Amino acid sequence: MHSLFYWLWMGCTQLDDVVQQHQEVHVQLLTLREAYQKASSLYDEGLYPKAVQQFRELQLQYPNSRAVLEGLLLSELHDEESHKAGYTRIQEYMSSHPGDVDFRLIQAKFHLKMGDFTKARDDLEILLFNQSIHPWVLAQDPFLRHHRDGIDSEKLPFGLIRLLEIELPTAAVVGDAIDIRVSFLHLSSCRPHIPPFDIGLDVVPKKLNVYQETVDSTVVKTTFVQSLINSSAAKSQPTAIQIRCGSASMDVTLPSVDVIDLISTPSTPKQSTLVFPDIESLEQGDSGIPWTVYRNHVEAKRGLWEPPAGD
Repeated sequence: MHSLFYWLWMGCTQLDDVVQQHQEVHVQLLTLREAYQKASSLYDEGLYPKAVQQFRELQLQYPNSRAVLEGLLLSELHDEESHKAGYTRIQEYMSSHPGDVDFRLIQAKFHLKMGDFTKARDDLEILLFNQSIHPWVLAQDPFLRHHRDGIDSEKLPFGLIRLLEIELPTAAVVGDAIDIRVSFLHLSSCRPHIPPFDIGLDVVPKKLNVYQETVDSTVVKTTFVQSLINSSAAKSQPTAIQIRCGSASMDVTLPSVDVIDLISTPSTPKQSTLVFPDIESLEQGDSGIPWTVYRNHVEAKRGLWEPPAGD
C-alpha cells in the first residue's frame, strides 16, 4: 500500500516538473518573440544602428536562432558602421552552410555593398542555376534594384517587362488589313496596356484580340493583336510607344510600314491615334470594334470597344 502511494506521489511530482519545464519554455519563446519584434520594428523604421544592437544582444542569448541571425545580418547590411562585421559574419556562416538559399542571397547583397560585383554575380548565378529563387522575384528586390549596375541585367529583368515581339507588315495595300502584334512578359500581379500613340497613318481599327498565357505563378505572357484598315497611301515612320504594367514601363519602337495604292499617288494622311487598352477595363459595350480576350488558349470574354478617335 505504501509503495502504491509512493509511486503515485512520484508520478505527480514528475508531471509537475514537466509542466514547469513547458511553462519555462513558453516564457522563453514569448520573451524571444517580443524582443525580436522590437528589433524588427527598429529595422523597418530604418533605425539600423539600434536594430544591430538589439539583434546582437538577441544572438548572444539565442545563438542558434536562424531568424535572429537573418535580422542581424540585414541590419548590419544597411548600417554603414556595421556592414564590414556583417560581411565577415555572412561569409563564416556560408562556409559551413553553402546550400542555404536565403543566406546566399544575403551574401550576394553584402558582396554588392562591398563592391565585389564578381562574387555577387556568382552567388546570383548559383541561385538562378538551381532555380532557388524566381528571377522576376529577385528583380523586384529593392536592394538588388539599387545596385543593378553591378548585376547582369540580362539574367534579371529589372524593367519588369520583357519584350518578346513587336511587328507589323513592312508593306501593305490601301484597303487591306494591317495587323500590329506586340508580345511581352510581365508580372502576373499587374495590368498591362499600351497608352495612346500616333501611328502616322490614316487607319481605322477593326478588331482587337488579346492572348494571355500563364508562364508560372509570377509571370504572364500577353500578346496584343490589333487589326487596322488604312485608307490612304503613305509610309509611316518608326514610332516610339510605351508598354506599361503597373508601375513598370518599357519604351519600344514600332517599325515603319509602307502603304501603297495601286491606282493613286501617295498622300499625306491624317494622324490616327491607337491604343492597346487595359484588359480589365474592357466592357461588353453596345458599339465599337469587336474584342476578344483569350487566357491559356481559351476564350475568356468578348465584347465591343470604342477606341479613341484620331486627331
